[in-house]
Amino acid sequence: MFGKTECAGKRQAARGQCSCDKDTKERNEKRNNFFDWKNRPQKGTGTKMIRLAEMSDLTEILRIYAHAREYMAEQGNPNQWGENKPPKETLEQDIEKRQLYVCTKDNSIYGVFALIFGADPTYARIERGNWKSAEPYGAIHRVAGDGTVKGVFAECLEYCKARSWHLRIDTHADNRIMQHCIEKNGFKRCGIIHIQDGTPRIAYEYMEEQEEPCLRCAKIILSNG
Repeated sequence: MFGKTECAGKRQAARGQCSCDKDTKERNEKRNNFFDWKNRPQKGTGTKMIRLAEMSDLTEILRIYAHAREYMAEQGNPNQWGENKPPKETLEQDIEKRQLYVCTKDNSIYGVFALIFGADPTYARIERGNWKSAEPYGAIHRVAGDGTVKGVFAECLEYCKARSWHLRIDTHADNRIMQHCIEKNGFKRCGIIHIQDGTPRIAYEYMEEQEEPCLRCAKIILSNG
């Protein structure tokens, strides 16, 4: 029941709008932008962009994952990706499905991640907790950087949040650094899932906060219900 729910901001009577209209417009503009970063000036020299990965990027992508595995092992997390994860075949499939992205600066690749829409089979069952929403989501996987540019995960999230209000991600219990990055960026710990090889992962979920609808919007929702 919406009851006496009031608009979070003052009605913009002169314009015939309320803050719900404004918030919706701002969210839509943000999502439509898709945060391509193309020709977007950043601090320091050079320009950054995020784009879909291509098969010609594979050598550089494999280099980045090799660096990430070495770094993870040095930080006490040698088991998450072992010696050969993610496998080359998986990355090739990601590229073919147009769900693998690279972060570039002056056309040099320094980061990579996958953003996958649709039901993730490893998220179908969750233990020691629950997902907060059953709505469609995007799953973020295989985030890595080569260490030459800081903030790869933050850039990845900004890009993904511009494309979906509902995101999921998971990480290994030994990956303390990633857990910290995930939690400080608005994700909530939901429970434990198991990936294809049966090993457990900590599961997280992000949902964009939305203000309660104003009374006018509530009436529209109820009348359409």
